Amino acid sequence: MEAAAEAARFDSATNRWTLHVTEEQMQSMARAFFLERLGGSIAPANRFARTYGVTCPPRPIDFIPTALRGEADAS
Repeated sequence: MEAAAEAARFDSATNRWTLHVTEEQMQSMARAFFLERLGGSIAPANRFARTYGVTCPPRPIDFIPTALRGEADAS
């Protein structure tokens, strides 16, 4: 991950950093944002999930939202 961070480049036109990582490194980054979310800041984790579709902890493969199961919402 250190080599990827050192190779990152800033694009001033889009005001974003470009970082090339492996799938394993991306999962690690999602975990870091998840841990940050536990400390009170959910925005980075949400943005990462929206942009890259990677969340931590990931939903189980057989996950079916309550609304689709036809069960009453527990809230």
